[in-house]
Amino acid sequence: MSGSWAPAPVLALAHLAGAAALAWTARALLDHGTQGRRLLLAYLLPYAVTYAVTASRAGRAGREGRLWAREEWRLHWVALCLAPVLSAGAAPLFERSLGLDGLTAPAAGAAIGCGVTAFLATLVVSVRVMYAREVLKRAVPAPGSATRLPTTVS
Repeated sequence: MSGSWAPAPVLALAHLAGAAALAWTARALLDHGTQGRRLLLAYLLPYAVTYAVTASRAGRAGREGRLWAREEWRLHWVALCLAPVLSAGAAPLFERSLGLDGLTAPAAGAAIGCGVTAFLATLVVSVRVMYAREVLKRAVPAPGSATRLPTTVS
């Protein structure tokens, strides 16, 4: 299988969108004093650690020539970058439709955003594995078909 499912432009756009959403989330949480700062720290600390691990693993896999592993790490990296986008999009919906307060809505949005994008990243990697298996299966001739020689009947 060739090509990337997470090329550099996609990764760059995911980073930009994620940074904008993180800025929105930070602003929304910092408006709520000490509780908001604690929630923001509780969101950003594991996010930053996960980001660092994902980025370093993708880089290491690329340097070692393990392209398949690099691609899987990059897919998870894109999803990680998009998690704040989903979180920031869900927060106002939760606030308005469910009547959540301005502190609970971003926290609920963060939980939903992280969970959904983690699930989707795993789904995309799984679909990629199934697709690659099918490509390989179709590229290899069926067992015994290449060894059969036409025989003449007398």
